[in-house]
Amino acid sequence: MECRQTHSVDLAGHIAECEINYARLLQILPGLREGRTEWRFDIGSNASIKIHMRLKESAPYTSMIDVVQVSGDMALPALQLKLCHDADVAEITAWDKHRHWQPSYDYPNPKMYQPDEKFALNRFLGEWLDFCLNHGLVPPDICDSVLVSGNS
Repeated sequence: MECRQTHSVDLAGHIAECEINYARLLQILPGLREGRTEWRFDIGSNASIKIHMRLKESAPYTSMIDVVQVSGDMALPALQLKLCHDADVAEITAWDKHRHWQPSYDYPNPKMYQPDEKFALNRFLGEWLDFCLNHGLVPPDICDSVLVSGNS
């Protein structure tokens, strides 16, 4: 007998998370609105993770950002982020070959997505951006534009 559970969507919580992620990204991506198209920084005290963010698409109200992370010889899951400048929100639109998530899923499901997969991904994005802001080592050319806590 298969047990299916339904999940209700916390739309207000999801939008709030996407708004906070937008604000976090603007701190990490100085110069985005002035035409800068690439950002690189290291994570961790020994700079074991390298982050490369690149503006993939730009329109008056949206930007698409590709995020590549490398730790040693291992590439970590690549992310694609969408920033909506008119609504001040940002969210993950893809990671590796996964994209186009439903607001909620029955569980279990063929891809084994969590019932709140879309919200969980954006919550992960928020935690990852906080980690970058708190432990990132920013190149000197943008230090005056980016406040990285713990590094003076």
